[in-house]
Amino acid sequence: MFSVIIIFKARLILELGNTLGLGPSESSLASDEALRTEIPPLELEEGNVAEIAAGRNWMWACARSVETKQPINIYAYAARSADRWLFDMHLGEKGAIPCFGLQVPHVYVPISKIFISGYIECKKILGVTGAQDPRTHKSGRTMRSH
Repeated sequence: MFSVIIIFKARLILELGNTLGLGPSESSLASDEALRTEIPPLELEEGNVAEIAAGRNWMWACARSVETKQPINIYAYAARSADRWLFDMHLGEKGAIPCFGLQVPHVYVPISKIFISGYIECKKILGVTGAQDPRTHKSGRTMRSH
């Protein structure tokens, strides 16, 4: 999953840079904050996503949604406050009010869409298909985890 995280971060840096006109260092700070953000526990309970509530993070949930062919929609609102980025992450359909309020300028970030596209690309590079165990290369050899 390490490579997928790096790809997600790079893609988010690119998207924020292109959309908001941010430089790489500013976009990198935002992507770091996105990686640390969690979905509120109440939304996990309401969304009936027991695996995430059991201690897994949103990245794991995105990967799991691909493997189980059960779509998941995770999005965030991002805002700049003083000298740091704020990310408010949500599960389900767009519409939750950001924790920092509607009066604060913010952007919508399709977190799961960005992450899942990188995850699928990594699977293609590794030669892993949906029918295979993700720890097995297309040659049949078991891949080592580090």
